Amino acid sequence: TLPTVTGIVDRLVGRELVHRIENAGDRRIRLAGLTPEGLALVEQIAAAGQKRRRRLLMRIDVDALRGLER
Repeated sequence: TLPTVTGIVDRLVGRELVHRIENAGDRRIRLAGLTPEGLALVEQIAAAGQKRRRRLLMRIDVDALRGLER
């Protein structure tokens, strides 16, 4: 719901992970953009996910992986 989203964005703003962007054409619209700190966190999470996927794929037999290519 809208109040829930607002609360989440408020907390992210408070942690300096996102900033609000005003819409000059419509004051009802506000966008949220990542701060440099927020972008760094997203990159860190993505790298951790990639590392985890790599570890999981290493456990799969090579022939099974080749079967997935087809």
